[in-house]
Amino acid sequence: MDKYHALLTGSLSVGNMGDSALAKSFVSQHRSDYQTLTILGNPSSELVDVVDNIIDPPLMAIGRRFWNGYFERRSSRKMICSLLPESEQHYVWVGGLMSNNIYHLRGRLEELKWSLNFCNKFIYYFGDIEQRFGEQPISKQLASKLDRSNAWIGVRSVEAAEVLREAGYKSPIHIGIDAAFYARCMSNGLPFVRQERDTGIVSIVVCNYEKEHFIKLWEIAGSIAVKRGLKIAWTSLVDREDLELCNELYRKFRDEYPHHPMEVVSGKDGEQIIKRSSICISTRLHGCIFGITAGVPTIGLPYSDKISRLYQFLGIENWLVYPDRDRLDELIDLALNNKFAIDYSSLNIGIENHTKSLESLRSFIKSP
Repeated sequence: MDKYHALLTGSLSVGNMGDSALAKSFVSQHRSDYQTLTILGNPSSELVDVVDNIIDPPLMAIGRRFWNGYFERRSSRKMICSLLPESEQHYVWVGGLMSNNIYHLRGRLEELKWSLNFCNKFIYYFGDIEQRFGEQPISKQLASKLDRSNAWIGVRSVEAAEVLREAGYKSPIHIGIDAAFYARCMSNGLPFVRQERDTGIVSIVVCNYEKEHFIKLWEIAGSIAVKRGLKIAWTSLVDREDLELCNELYRKFRDEYPHHPMEVVSGKDGEQIIKRSSICISTRLHGCIFGITAGVPTIGLPYSDKISRLYQFLGIENWLVYPDRDRLDELIDLALNNKFAIDYSSLNIGIENHTKSLESLRSFIKSP
């Protein structure tokens, strides 16, 4: 154990509660497998307390200018190697998404090349791969680079594995579920029941990505909450991107309904307010996961494949609402009448597969 060291990376910044939950799940599962855990990021205090080192992440040349960030990457590499001399270092993408955005994928490929210059192994810790990933020619380069590396690949769904296969990846792929979802399944148990008392709140989790497609739905949700006398919690789980959007919605509704109870909730308070809500309406994957595992009826607004795949897996795809098919009023009625119900058969299989995948990862960590 004393020769293994892990470098954790992702969107590990203060106020990103989804990626923080993923990192915490990795730490919980694998603390005993490593002598030290180092985070590349600016994490929340909860993570600072459970890892050994924090290093600012270098620029990864997202965009056309591939030389951008070269000196920062070289400096970060020197710092990492000085902190962990003569050790086996494992580079861990904690839940990282591989989308169909060309600049995002270029950054991913650059990061992968950089990390494998000084790390012995690469771990893709139950990430997700969008359905349109293969539309970008660079996806084949990423798949090929992963295939030729000393890598362990874990994904959240059969669909993600199939997309990676279609891009040319040939080595084993381990299929589990989202790591934060798994952690809450283990701690909360099945079936999911309420963790906190229902306090008459509608928690609306926003997402700044493609907000123009969803802002009308958030406003409809807020109006329904007003009509039904439910307090509104405009909830940010990724503060750097979503907090200002919550503030904008709060100001708009405060002007329209000056006497209706509402608040903006952010950071680590986000999951807590979801637990106390009558209903959660989430445009973020981990908002859906926080609500579902806390026994709160949760309506998903899918801006990407991540949310729709989760709901299909759980047999609750009828609880998805798309911008062109508003069913919020109907679903809120059903939720308030306790009609939200999960099919646990697939989830039990997913938990079993995830557990087996973790056993495989532990063997990989300690393999030559």
